[in-house]
Amino acid sequence: KKGKNANEYGGYRPITVLSTLSKVLEKVVLHEVISKCVIDYRQFGFRKHLSCASAHRLLKRILVKADSLELSVHLCSVDISAAFDSVIQAAVFQTLLDAGVNAHIVAMLSFWYSNNYIRVKLGLEKLSELVKLKRGLRQGSVLSPILCNTLTLTSKVTKQISGGLRFDTCDLSLISYGDDLLMLNFSFSVLQDNIDKLVSGYSAIGLHVNGQKTEFLASSSAKQEAPAPTVSVDGAIIAPSSLKYLVF
Repeated sequence: KKGKNANEYGGYRPITVLSTLSKVLEKVVLHEVISKCVIDYRQFGFRKHLSCASAHRLLKRILVKADSLELSVHLCSVDISAAFDSVIQAAVFQTLLDAGVNAHIVAMLSFWYSNNYIRVKLGLEKLSELVKLKRGLRQGSVLSPILCNTLTLTSKVTKQISGGLRFDTCDLSLISYGDDLLMLNFSFSVLQDNIDKLVSGYSAIGLHVNGQKTEFLASSSAKQEAPAPTVSVDGAIIAPSSLKYLVF
């Protein structure tokens, strides 16, 4: 992966090579999942007509509006470690059932994943022994991004994250592009409370929030003195600094 150490296994994101039959099956299942799972309006990843630029335009509008109202905005860019590879599969299937996806399709997916074995290709020809996958979603699958979106932003975890930052009728306490999350709030204490809920809730479904890679920024209006609190994320104390979200 670009920017990672090629000498460390954590620097690689293996792609699952799927059979033609698997790809056809996923396409059929994908229609059912998309028709039942209403993706949160704050999710900009893997959706038609939306992109990183869409998320950035929304963020800019929030900051400009807050400045015009002379309000401070606290932002926290949350890093989830290897979300695709770590998620508990049972949590994904339960989320699909809760969304109303046909129970027979969910049972089929559960059986398919619970009997999932892979071989790792080493070098040009050598293959590893069979390895049973107990967690995570398939990298390279057309279904995986939708399943990940469904879990990370329509789960019970993120439904608890709210309070304080609203424009019109929309709660914008969280913006997401795939598993890249940006948490926002006018209130520092509410932001910290939402971070704690996210860390705890994601832990229950196999996702780990990496405090060492999480970034925090306090933005203030020109008429306010810049606040200087810190946030605590998974035991790491993070002071305000520059913040990079979706490359920008």
